[in-house]
Amino acid sequence: LKLRKFQRADVNRIKKHHLRVLVASAPGTGKTAVAVSAILETGRWSLPALVVCPASVTRHWKREFRQWGSGLRVQIVEAMKTPLDPEADIYVTSWALLDPRGLEFSGLKLRTVVADEIHFAKNPEALRSQALYHLTRRPHMGILALTGTPIINRQEDLEAIYALYGTRKPPMIRRLLEDVAKDVPAKRRSYLYVKLRDRAQAEYDRAGDDFETWLRKEKEKLLGEGMAEDAVDRCMAAEAFTKVGYLRRL
Repeated sequence: LKLRKFQRADVNRIKKHHLRVLVASAPGTGKTAVAVSAILETGRWSLPALVVCPASVTRHWKREFRQWGSGLRVQIVEAMKTPLDPEADIYVTSWALLDPRGLEFSGLKLRTVVADEIHFAKNPEALRSQALYHLTRRPHMGILALTGTPIINRQEDLEAIYALYGTRKPPMIRRLLEDVAKDVPAKRRSYLYVKLRDRAQAEYDRAGDDFETWLRKEKEKLLGEGMAEDAVDRCMAAEAFTKVGYLRRL
């Protein structure tokens, strides 16, 4: 994969500031690819690195390292009992595990910390915030903080993030999607068709059949009570969302 022109400029700026940058670009501008590329190109002095992110995107980060950071050994630390691989270049963990396993991470002699969705650390009194501050106290530590919303609610929130860098004005990259729209590729969607086990498929089919029956009877009932057809349709649409949600869970 090849970085786009504006992403290359961002990587160069991050390297210029020794990976101590707040990347506050809008969603869709490729913050993850920029961060991974900056680490890959400075691996001689930026590894090992820890990525702290919401639990729901730990595997997304591993995929991004596979695409943009080929050759780096990545370990997802997803539980309290996950043993740390001393040979890993990159450790990816969730915000929830940052404090409970903070001492272990400190023992890895990390050179870079990537804090994805840095607003998770906006409260300096929170244990995860304190764990992050502790990890980033080493001199010359790379600190890449990523967020699409640099100012959350209050000025104090932003200042808590700045405190990680020990300055009131750390280097910041802020790109809006409309500014780089011509360089951003169109959205691509892929569809994955999953064959359910026979027992699960039977349960899904039964729920689907019941849904159709319920929908038909409910509409007939409401029309019979004198409700206008357009009002019935609006009501049915809202009710249908509930039923569709149930089918999705199945």
